[in-house]
Amino acid sequence: MQLIAKNIFKILVGDWKVSREVIFISTKKNHQQDNNKDLLLYNEVMQITDIGLEGYKKYKYKYDPSSQTITKYFSDDKIFYRLDVCGDGILGYHMCLSDAYKANYEFTDKNKFTLSYEVQGPKKNYIAYSIYSRIS
Repeated sequence: MQLIAKNIFKILVGDWKVSREVIFISTKKNHQQDNNKDLLLYNEVMQITDIGLEGYKKYKYKYDPSSQTITKYFSDDKIFYRLDVCGDGILGYHMCLSDAYKANYEFTDKNKFTLSYEVQGPKKNYIAYSIYSRIS
């Protein structure tokens, strides 16, 4: 599959079932396209089944047609990272104080992709691996 930012941005729209290794057992994620066709709103509801907790995450993906790039933002509009197309994958990088977050997206097809985060810092050292499968 040829990886082009515009095509990847379109693929992200929809509801996804996610399986994640590390802490989260199951999650439901939703990428909804805003009235602005170049903005996706990302909402995640997590159920951490082994301890009975629920959590939430929100992000925004913005596509810039002029530069052919996608940028991921926190819900408060601060930049998380820009997605860079590199060979068969898409990479992102973010520094949070002394913790480094390396994101790697790999698209199998338009209905399945993986996202892995390698997180390293003085108090963090883990990899979170998520498999996204399209629901709708």
